[in-house]
Parts: sequence; structure tokens; C-alpha cells
Amino acid sequence: MIYYEEVHELPVFDLKTEFENLNLDWLKSVDPFGGDQICVNAPQGYTNDYHFGSGNFKKADVPGGYVFVRGKEEIELSTKTIPDWLLCDVFKNTIIEEVYNVLHSFIKPGRIRFIKTKPKTCMTLHTDPIPRLHYPIKTQEGCWMIIGEELFHLPENKWYKTYVNKAPHTIVNASKEDRIHLVVDILP
Repeated sequence: MIYYEEVHELPVFDLKTEFENLNLDWLKSVDPFGGDQICVNAPQGYTNDYHFGSGNFKKADVPGGYVFVRGKEEIELSTKTIPDWLLCDVFKNTIIEEVYNVLHSFIKPGRIRFIKTKPKTCMTLHTDPIPRLHYPIKTQEGCWMIIGEELFHLPENKWYKTYVNKAPHTIVNASKEDRIHLVVDILP
């Protein structure tokens, strides 16, 4: 496979139980077919808001080349400022803090988000500016990621580097249950 790479160097975590115990509210996507999100990290001064980093980037005529879109709000951000984001307060002293620390020892992470995709949905085909790590927390038969011409079901509790910056991609949840992934932007 060209666009998927299993990452064996990162440990396995029981994030499903931890996440269920936190019982957090999801930020609903403005796109009815987009994924609801919870952000693990945020800029200094915003770590009390685990929704801050939820949203999308879009190309813009700004120094960093992208703006962060959250609802109707657009915030100029660059890949130079995102590495300074800190763990959101709600995740301190949890397994998610362990994951956050392990990721920082392995890669230069950008936004770290939980993304929940509703049953019977498909995201719009798009290309992201950087690769991502995926850690499926809840998935089942009928959930696939498609990058370029490659369709792949990412099993639970394994890390995958996905080259979503090299070809258009989408995710499909053709099941009757939510699909939940931890998604980590990999900065250059």
C-alpha cells in the first residue's frame, strides 16, 4: 500500500474506556457529513476549551498559507505556531496525557483530535497539507478510509501513518454505529 503505513513503534492504549469515562461533549460539524470533533490540545490561554482546535484548515493568502476554520470564524494559524499548543486541561492526569507525551517523543505533532463519524456518512473528497497518524478507537465492518485508489479498513488499537497529503481522500462509515479515531497532524 502506498498511502498507509502501520506504525509499530508507538504503544497501544485503551482509549475507548478512558474516553467513555470522560463523557465529553462533541463539537458538531457544520458539514452534516463531516465528523464531530474534540481537540486534545490548544494554544496557551485556550486549554480550558477542548473544542478550540476542532475544525478545518483552508488555503488562504496569509503568511502561513492556511487559516483555521471553526464555524464561520477564520483564525490565521501556521504550522510554526501549532507545535506550541498544550494539552487541554480536561485530559491532564489521564491516559490521553500519556498518549500526548508519547506522541511528542516520537513526532512533531500538530493538532490532536478525536473525530467521530456518524453512521451512513462519507466525508467530501479532499487533500490535506500534511500526513496524519490515525489510531482507531471504535470501528467496525463497513468503515473504510480511501486515499487515492486505495481503500483500507484501519483496525482498532493500531497506529497508522496516512499520507493524506499525497492524494485526495475520504472516509466512509457504511455501518450503523459511530466510528471514532484519534487523529494527529504530523508537522514537518
